[in-house]
Amino acid sequence: MPSAGLLLRMTALMVIPGILAQIGSVFMQYIDASMVGHLGSAQAASVGLVSSSIWLLCGLGICLNVGHYVQISQFVGAGQLQLARNLVRQSYLTSMAVSLFILLGACLISDRLPHMLGGDEEICADASVYFLIYCFSVPFMQVNMLSTGILQGAGSMKLPGALNILRCLLDVVFNFLLIFDTATYRAGAFELTVPGFGMGVAGAALGTVLAEFSIAVFMVLAVTKFNPRLRAAPEERFAWRWRHFSRAARLALPMGFEHCLICFAMVVSVVIVATLNSDSVAAHSFAITAESFCYMIAYGISSSASAMMGQTIGAQRRDIARRLARTVVTFGVVVVGLASVLMYVAAPGMMAILTPDQTIQNYGVTALRTVAWAEPLFAASIVASGLLRGAGDTLGPSVISCSCMWLIRLPLSFPLAWALGLYGVWVAMSIQLCITGALLLLRLKRGKWLYCTKKEELSGEGTGEGI
Repeated sequence: MPSAGLLLRMTALMVIPGILAQIGSVFMQYIDASMVGHLGSAQAASVGLVSSSIWLLCGLGICLNVGHYVQISQFVGAGQLQLARNLVRQSYLTSMAVSLFILLGACLISDRLPHMLGGDEEICADASVYFLIYCFSVPFMQVNMLSTGILQGAGSMKLPGALNILRCLLDVVFNFLLIFDTATYRAGAFELTVPGFGMGVAGAALGTVLAEFSIAVFMVLAVTKFNPRLRAAPEERFAWRWRHFSRAARLALPMGFEHCLICFAMVVSVVIVATLNSDSVAAHSFAITAESFCYMIAYGISSSASAMMGQTIGAQRRDIARRLARTVVTFGVVVVGLASVLMYVAAPGMMAILTPDQTIQNYGVTALRTVAWAEPLFAASIVASGLLRGAGDTLGPSVISCSCMWLIRLPLSFPLAWALGLYGVWVAMSIQLCITGALLLLRLKRGKWLYCTKKEELSGEGTGEGI
């Protein structure tokens, strides 16, 4: 039985690559938003208008990915490596099929979507173009997310973290070249001319597509060729296993409903903000980007913790699983709590980098300082959800998250937005985040999730699929 100190050190070593990858992703989003923000408030508002809809579409495939890589991590923990390798190939086929279906749907609605969201006429054209081009990154994004989960489930934390950081760097480079016109920069006697295509908002979306595609190639090779646990031997034949697909669907279905309902709620929130003014829409989008410095750290911990919990449950070590859960949640709350203090203090500077517009800056600073108090419990909810899902408990977290969003945040957002403007929307958000975090911590403490995965689900017994 590992000591508390050893468990904490193991947790830190396992989650730090995930945290660094998410921080890299945040820097990418931050720089992207800053580039678009310096084009003008209308361009910034056009991106903010469709952001929630993009999250909705991207998340549909990610939910099914989770259903697959949770099983893969449990197979690795149980020593069923041939089942894990077969499921890797099956999961790639499924992910690509789902993402292509999502892309088709996005193409069909791209023209009408900004108008449906209540956007002003001046921003609808840019919003439509951004949405359409960005959605072509969905298949590659799904591959990257799936590959990250698979590698972490097999115990490889550093490589997917490094590749995701590289993805962020490529996105910044591509966006810089595609968004702006050719420009000459001078520093004393030194002069540098940087080529640019001047595509504006469309360039921001295309840069993301190119970055996601570039890394998807390396991710697939990392999984299928370079990982000794996941690299299939020449004599291993692929066989579609409906039992594993069915379990992936069962794990993903609650998450899919949760994601749809929460993203739809976020779309409704954007519609509420859009009734205020374009400056509020831009500030709302920028504040969410700035806030991600806190909550994306929690997502990095959650992703790694889900893989760790999957392996622990696969090895049938429920005693370690319970202690692991306490350690990881505490680690996440402390780290994000420190980050939230930094965000509160640095809020004016963070918004100034994103936009030169003083009105938008003021709105954004108020929003960030409002939500900073809720970030530790927000982190607790994210990390607890990752742990529960790694153990196979997807229904409970989904019900809690959806209920809090629809029964607390939205009912409060309408009157508070009317009375307090954008500040009221963020007050409603903060209240909901605190309640969600408290309820998920309570579910984690009760411990029923330890028995969600049955022993027979970790083998091919009774199906002719055993190894």
